[in-house]
Amino acid sequence: MIRRIKHMLIPFYQRAATLRGGRTFVREGDRPTAFLLLTPDYGNIGDLAIGVAEAKYLERKIPGYDVVSIPLAETYAWLRSIKTRSREGDLVFLVGGGSTGDLYPRAHFGRVFVIRYLRKLPMISFPQSIIYSSDDAKRVFGRRERAAFQRHSSLRLFVRERTSMKIMREIFDGEVGFSPDIVLSMTGLGDEQEQRSHALLVLRGDSERALSEADHEEILAAAGAVSESVVFQDHEVAYDPSGDASPAEVVDTMMDRYRRARVVVTDRLHGMIFAAVTRTPCVVLPNSNHKITGTYEDWLKDACPFIRFADGRDTKSLLRVIDEVMVAGRAEVRPPQLDFSQLDAAVAEFALRKD
Repeated sequence: MIRRIKHMLIPFYQRAATLRGGRTFVREGDRPTAFLLLTPDYGNIGDLAIGVAEAKYLERKIPGYDVVSIPLAETYAWLRSIKTRSREGDLVFLVGGGSTGDLYPRAHFGRVFVIRYLRKLPMISFPQSIIYSSDDAKRVFGRRERAAFQRHSSLRLFVRERTSMKIMREIFDGEVGFSPDIVLSMTGLGDEQEQRSHALLVLRGDSERALSEADHEEILAAAGAVSESVVFQDHEVAYDPSGDASPAEVVDTMMDRYRRARVVVTDRLHGMIFAAVTRTPCVVLPNSNHKITGTYEDWLKDACPFIRFADGRDTKSLLRVIDEVMVAGRAEVRPPQLDFSQLDAAVAEFALRKD
């Protein structure tokens, strides 16, 4: 009941925060603007990497645009100004990730509100996973999404695995694109290989965890059998938006830890993705939903022979697959060759409208 009341109050807060505003967009020169909204401003390294990768992607793909990234906490303060000061040719992009559904309501409600509020501006949502805890949650949350989607004049939505595509098509009858997680566009991060020295364990401790304590013990035993040094790495990091380190610097520091690992064992989506872009051998285990298995099956299973899903959670099974990925990792491998063509085409199509 308390949760439901909080959800009912969110729209009142959104409207009040937007009406109050406080931030004014000032255009520099005559170039059009690509607004990247709801970018992560909290200490989840996977989400921070998404924001960094999306800004870099837009700078590469539409170099004639000024890319303006606006953090999640500041988005409402900017919306009125964006709505009143935007002009023909400007584009709006929504951050990708796993924030559609009831798993992370704050982000979900933010996306729906922005889509509704800026319904007359051309908008592309970067690849998302859609996660509902129940059919009832899908019915309630999906109804709000559907209403916002249908009212928008020019909206292109992207999902990053097939299960989310199926769910999205139940909600939205418009065009839905299919693309890998945007962090997988950060190629070349493993070109300059570091001295690899340790086994890196990146294991969840939150609501998306599916592994037991006994599973963790088996994983630790297997990692200790292949490396004298075992490093535990949490993806929840200390990050202060007002501090000296930029999101790009925080992400690069984490990527360096992956580049230095002999093998990664993880049940985190971006643990697997960081291993892919740094070409680090990786053993993957499931979490509580479809996003990691879907990304592996749809994008990485064939593209990255040095990444494998574990077929068991006992030490013997884990050692077998660890050996397989380390052998594959010693072979000469290229960065994963993934298909971003649908996303590329949509961004190019929307950008052409300014001409």
